[in-house]
Amino acid sequence: MPLRRLHTRLLLAVSIPLILVSTTLLPVLHVHMETRLNSLNDEANALLTVGQEALTRDINESLNYALAIAEMPELRRYLAAQNLTTLTNEQYSLSDLSQLSHFLTTLISHNARYTKLVLIDNQGREVLRAPRSSETGALVSGNLHVNTDYFIEASKLLPRDLYISPPGRNLQFELFGRDVIPVVNVSTPVFDATGERRGVVLLSLNWDYLTDALRQAMLLDQNANMILIDAQGKWLLDEGIGSVDTASFGGNFAALSPLYWQAMQQRNEGNVTVDNHLLRFQTEDIRTQRYRSLAGTIFSDNAYQPWKLGVTLPRPTWQSLFKEETTVLWFLLLTYGDAVAFGIFWAFSSQRQRELRQAAQRHAYEVSDLYENAPCGYHSLDKSGRVVKMNRTELAWLGYSAKEVIGHIDYRELITPETRDQFEKAFQNVKDNQTGSAECSLLTRNGEQRHVMIQASAYTRNGGFVHSRATVFDLTERKQLEEKLRAQAMTDPLTGVFNR
Repeated sequence: MPLRRLHTRLLLAVSIPLILVSTTLLPVLHVHMETRLNSLNDEANALLTVGQEALTRDINESLNYALAIAEMPELRRYLAAQNLTTLTNEQYSLSDLSQLSHFLTTLISHNARYTKLVLIDNQGREVLRAPRSSETGALVSGNLHVNTDYFIEASKLLPRDLYISPPGRNLQFELFGRDVIPVVNVSTPVFDATGERRGVVLLSLNWDYLTDALRQAMLLDQNANMILIDAQGKWLLDEGIGSVDTASFGGNFAALSPLYWQAMQQRNEGNVTVDNHLLRFQTEDIRTQRYRSLAGTIFSDNAYQPWKLGVTLPRPTWQSLFKEETTVLWFLLLTYGDAVAFGIFWAFSSQRQRELRQAAQRHAYEVSDLYENAPCGYHSLDKSGRVVKMNRTELAWLGYSAKEVIGHIDYRELITPETRDQFEKAFQNVKDNQTGSAECSLLTRNGEQRHVMIQASAYTRNGGFVHSRATVFDLTERKQLEEKLRAQAMTDPLTGVFNR
């Protein structure tokens, strides 16, 4: 019996601390997991923002560059000369042509974002190319671009409009010996000073260069993968930074990664979990979103727009969490008492934090309720006098809703014309951190007047004016009583005849 009792005590001595540690450890691990997931979401958002902003900046600069080239006077004059059927004083000399070709070749050769620049006349003939195939090669090529999408679409555009082809390995009229790299053709029409169409400027953008910012963003986290696909589900990045199951640029992402493709097709943006990875994505449309730059209207092939830009990060698992916390886990298992004390302390502190948050929320609600339903009116105005905040009491006096007033109405418009000068004089120095007060009349929505006393002061932050804050007291009943007493004092109570 004593041995059996000893075994029972030993069992309880082992099992009870183990149960206590386990029940304490599980909530801690759960909260830790939630924290890790929240941190992962923040990291995914940050990476996506960095990549998107860099891609936007590079595309904007590229489009502005194309517009600037199209408006070069020498280029316009050269294209105008190509459209002349007879020799005139405007004929372009070989010396001028050589200088223009050398200038454009230098311009393109020293800018890594471009692979070539081509000038095309109104008949679709290539009349100038940069860079040249060789130093001794012909300045003008005989290539015909009349059937290409970039020439056909650009020929329909107005000045400062742009056409952007879908990213692809476009080998048409590329120089021999160049690496086969993905490009994006950007074309824009060229008009002379009289508004006559002279031709088309074509710039081929190095797509690898434009997406290099996405590669740089991925360096912030070695576990992150960036996704960029078009509306057809084709992969728009190189294989070095591809997500799962993506072979190379132009690969069929929709077929190779159907779960990711389906998740991204369901919404324009969001966070989803796919194959134990967090996927954060958003829609990017070069025709409408942020890529306008200095261009008038941007056109592209609707079948390939919009793009989807995303980032994936591996989600933490319980197994990975235990591996990372091995030291702490073994320490807790070997020291039951300390582990239990730590868990209880955490539980009480967590409960206390929740209580403090709840108390803070209740306090914030009470303060908000006191502000909104106070017996007097409250409002705040920006530097220009526009309403940025107004409580329900004053809105009820005026007969307006918050949506109609806040951000839309200048408070001076609510003051009657008779008292508007008095209002502006009293509060003209509030911006300089001076207080002011005045009796004014407010004009309600139904045309009635409310007599009020307004007292205002400035709210500043770091020494700078943020907005004014004013308290409004309704004097309507007092004014009505004063008028009634004044009338009684001036007339006989029985006959109603004036005393004097």
